[in-house]
Amino acid sequence: MRTDGWSDGFKWVMDVIKSILVFGLVAMIATHTVDRDQTRREMRNLLAEREISSLGRAAERLFLASDNYFAVAYDSSAGNPQSKRADWSPSCADGQILASSKDRYENAYYDEFDRALQDIAGRYPSLEPLVMHVEETNKNMHESWKDSDKWDEFKGYRDETRAAVGLLVEALRESEDTCWDRFLENPGATVSARDCASEVTNSSLYPAIASK
Repeated sequence: MRTDGWSDGFKWVMDVIKSILVFGLVAMIATHTVDRDQTRREMRNLLAEREISSLGRAAERLFLASDNYFAVAYDSSAGNPQSKRADWSPSCADGQILASSKDRYENAYYDEFDRALQDIAGRYPSLEPLVMHVEETNKNMHESWKDSDKWDEFKGYRDETRAAVGLLVEALRESEDTCWDRFLENPGATVSARDCASEVTNSSLYPAIASK
């Protein structure tokens, strides 16, 4: 009887230990699964944030590049009354400043501005018509920039190009907002900046240019 009682007690203890071990193992697996799923969600959110933010970064890059570009273009234009002053020889301080502005326009800011445009066209094909609109007006601005007799034309083309850039920046930011709205509606969904840009340019916001 004592042996049977001891055996029953031992078996009961072992059953309890087994239950604890099994429960612990299940808890560990569940915790691991939860942690893994949480990590995956965080990674998806991080990737989505980077994808969406790329639109904002492209808009900011273009805005800053164009701001520098337009300022230096104005200062160094051949038609600018300041540029046409006879006493602005390369040997004087003002002449050196003018020469520096022209060099920065032709060899730095112009290229930086163009690279920002080409990057947008490459990443977001649906925005290419807006990029081409900027390029067309910018070509006119650049041609008049070189002509000392086209100061008024230069200023007009500069305003047109600035407005075209503003439209493109607006499209990028609107695309970013669209992506955020889509992601917040369904946090687990995959978002595409390219698709958001396409959705925006196919809307009624940019019909005249985007339909070209």
